[in-house]
Amino acid sequence: MRTYTFNECKDQARDVASLSSRLEKESENVWLKFTDLVTSTERGKRTIAEIQERANAQEHRVTDLLNLIQEETASRQALTNKVVRKKSKALPKKAQDIPEAE
Repeated sequence: MRTYTFNECKDQARDVASLSSRLEKESENVWLKFTDLVTSTERGKRTIAEIQERANAQEHRVTDLLNLIQEETASRQALTNKVVRKKSKALPKKAQDIPEAE
């Protein structure tokens, strides 16, 4: 087993203290980055939730508009059919019933 001199022990103790200090600083930096990441992730989750809420509201409005368009289309088709039936009752049934132009 080797014995160390006082200066070697002193140098090793200084090296250990220096490494310990660097490790502590790096640990603090990692912790700060980690907390920043957590904060950013939470902010991102809130943003996603807000976007999803807006998307749901827009989808609801689009569905309502599509329903209105379908109702309007059906109403117009019914009105068109009614007008066509009225006109067809007023028109002569056969070609010979059509008066000739003079």
